[in-house]
Amino acid sequence: MSKGFCTHCGARLSEEADFCNNCGSKIEMVNGVPAAMPMKTDPHPGEYVAQAQPGAPGQTYYAPSKGHRPIKQRPKIIGYAIGIIFLIGVPFIVFAILGSLNLHLIGTLDFEVDSFAETNVILDINLDVGSLEIYYDLTVTNLVEATLDVWGRPEANIADAVNFELSNETAGAITVSFDSGDRSIWYWDKTTFNYDIVLYIHPSAEVDFILDAGTGSITLDTNAIDYLDIDGLYMDSGTGSLFLNMASSLNTSIQSMYLETGTGSINVNLGIFTSLNETDVLMKTGTGTITFAYEDLIVSDDITWYLDTGTGSINIDIVQNVVQSFEYETLIIAESGTGTIDVAITLDASIGLSVTAEVGTGSTDIFGSENDYESLNYDTAENTYTLMLDTGTGSVEVV
Repeated sequence: MSKGFCTHCGARLSEEADFCNNCGSKIEMVNGVPAAMPMKTDPHPGEYVAQAQPGAPGQTYYAPSKGHRPIKQRPKIIGYAIGIIFLIGVPFIVFAILGSLNLHLIGTLDFEVDSFAETNVILDINLDVGSLEIYYDLTVTNLVEATLDVWGRPEANIADAVNFELSNETAGAITVSFDSGDRSIWYWDKTTFNYDIVLYIHPSAEVDFILDAGTGSITLDTNAIDYLDIDGLYMDSGTGSLFLNMASSLNTSIQSMYLETGTGSINVNLGIFTSLNETDVLMKTGTGTITFAYEDLIVSDDITWYLDTGTGSINIDIVQNVVQSFEYETLIIAESGTGTIDVAITLDASIGLSVTAEVGTGSTDIFGSENDYESLNYDTAENTYTLMLDTGTGSVEVV
């Protein structure tokens, strides 16, 4: 049989129950009727008042007074958890900040390749934090020379820093490599360093550049030296800018090109009469500006340039008076999410030109007109330039 129902929560009570199986209230007989006496977890004990039991005239049950509020433990638990996370997290954040900022110059390392017996060089640099500058120099007495300024934390030992390595793993070439490793942010790690590298290359070297920086900028400057041989040119940085300065250099030969950075700018000047044996070239940045220029580029086949930036502007300056003896097309695809695209282009009269511009909200000005442009000889010319310019909110101008 059943005693009836709990007057506190309404659950059915068994005949022998002294406590409610559902809410835990003690069951007592009041005037022959089972009544629930709630557990004394109320913050205001004694504030129970006798009330008439609904549906049972003359009988009473005990209920909390109007001032009673149930105890809620969850907010306290959440507060304790947040406090513990805060106490643990703050020291780690402080240590990270101290580890990143508390650096000073602890010394300088030198490196050189003094032999000219092998002039084919693979320059492979992986730099986590720091800047990289590379210059061609006629005055150096070695094939390759490097100076590394090493930045470390208090009590760091420069003997723990890394330097360039020289190997002959590739047949017919020497490999000059540098790998800084991943830099730790913790201030107690005394074996992690920042490196600012300045490297000089003798013009007789034929170099394959593989340059990768995590946060620093990369600069490659030919110093207006002519007849240089570059096998490949790969430049990649996470947050730094990329600079390729070949201005005033004549007759440089480049086999391949690739430049990309996450948030920095890209500035490329390919100089004059540069030979490029490549069909696809990418220059891409997430938020920086792209500046691209050359004069009288010499190609061996059709070539496509991809210039892509998320929020920066694109500036193109091309002079092409050299006409190739074979049929080819130069296709330039320039895309910006929010920046402007400005193009200055001068072509020999025999070279055909087509310009197509697409903008979201900006204006277009192509040779003084708002419309796209196509030269009269574009369909019949052996050498052609095709420009496809696209920006989301910026403007497009071609002069």
